[in-house]
Amino acid sequence: MGAALAGALAAAVGGSMTLARLGQAARPVERRGGRSSLCTGLECPQEYGAVGRPEPRKLPGPTSTGRGRLTSGVPWLAAVLWLIGAAALGGCAQPPAALPPVPTATPTPTPAADPPGSLRLGAVLLPADEAPHSSLTEWWYYTGHLFTPTGRRFGFQFVVFQAVRGQAPVGYAAHAAVTDGAAQRFVYAERSAQARQPQRSGAPGFDLRVGEWRMRGLKGQDALSFAVDRYRLQLDLHALKPPVAHAGGLISFGVAGDSYYYSRTRMAVQGTLEIAGQRMAVSGQAWFDKQWGDFLVFPQGGWDWFALQLDDGSD
Repeated sequence: MGAALAGALAAAVGGSMTLARLGQAARPVERRGGRSSLCTGLECPQEYGAVGRPEPRKLPGPTSTGRGRLTSGVPWLAAVLWLIGAAALGGCAQPPAALPPVPTATPTPTPAADPPGSLRLGAVLLPADEAPHSSLTEWWYYTGHLFTPTGRRFGFQFVVFQAVRGQAPVGYAAHAAVTDGAAQRFVYAERSAQARQPQRSGAPGFDLRVGEWRMRGLKGQDALSFAVDRYRLQLDLHALKPPVAHAGGLISFGVAGDSYYYSRTRMAVQGTLEIAGQRMAVSGQAWFDKQWGDFLVFPQGGWDWFALQLDDGSD
């Protein structure tokens, strides 16, 4: 596995995460051990139930268009009514009157095709789904390894969370961390912001700003800019593999709701890392996760996850 294990250093990069500035009533959010909460302490709208829990979304069925909208036609109804009428008339002594013509059922409109240049991954459509949605919970999550030309090794993590709660301002929380192997240092920092609506630039992809930090991307061509303690990073990322959808692009959290989910499992990274004013070139590999949906993670819930990039090219 060696130098290609993405997640070993970055897994420790989780740190502790707070959303204290998402709203006045926001409570801390734990990222340690994989726990997170984007609703606890925030005012949830009534439509999500008495305890702020959304109704579980039904997965698309076999007659679905792929987003949960069922289509059906009704030509059988006219045929059944015609047979009932014919049987009744056949039992009469008098000659039957002429039957009215069977009405023609209006065909169900064919769903519009995906836009040209799109990539369909089950329930996920790219690049449209790279942009922010209006779902309860959403995040863009990077972890990776960096190396200097002399072999000095670093790990990094950078994530932006978006929380939409009815008519309240849209909350953003960002978390970044750096692991400096040579110096045996692990540092992290947080930023938060509010917006009247999700940060949609009008262009495809995403372009998110939380304070002076920024992440943007489209079709696996991404860029990150953030600073933690005395470490400042400017990174460009390029996807080396096609994106992968998890469980067809839609996973269930049970009563907590459902989440759309795809990953770019191997991205080449190049850029600069500045330490206390000293700038050096870095390169390496990263992993990107994107999730969104009408789901909530409660204090007693959570999960642990890991990602591996192996030297043989498998992830």
